[in-house]
Amino acid sequence: MSDLVAIPSKFLLPSAATLRKYNLTLDQWVSMYVVQDGKCALCRKTFTRNRLPCVDHNHWTGGVRGLLCSPCNYELGCLHDDADWLARASGYLLNPTAKGLLDPLPIVPAKHRSKT
Repeated sequence: MSDLVAIPSKFLLPSAATLRKYNLTLDQWVSMYVVQDGKCALCRKTFTRNRLPCVDHNHWTGGVRGLLCSPCNYELGCLHDDADWLARASGYLLNPTAKGLLDPLPIVPAKHRSKT
């Protein structure tokens, strides 16, 4: 099991219950971890105690997709695996309705902006 040296701490390893739930072996989980360079597949932040790796899966087919950090896994779960919605959201962020309609674009005061 020499691949385990790629994992910085044992607290990142999945439980036996997690492996059973997703029908994975430890070697398969470690392979995903190593291929993803110990980082979330979406935000690319390194897995830590506060940003644990979660097994992401398609909720319709059950197919495992990779490892996400807990915040990204939660956010993606809120989308209900709807790639069409996500594509529309991406298009909206790149070309919002107000762009071209409101000139200049109104700016939200700093005290009302998200801190994230």
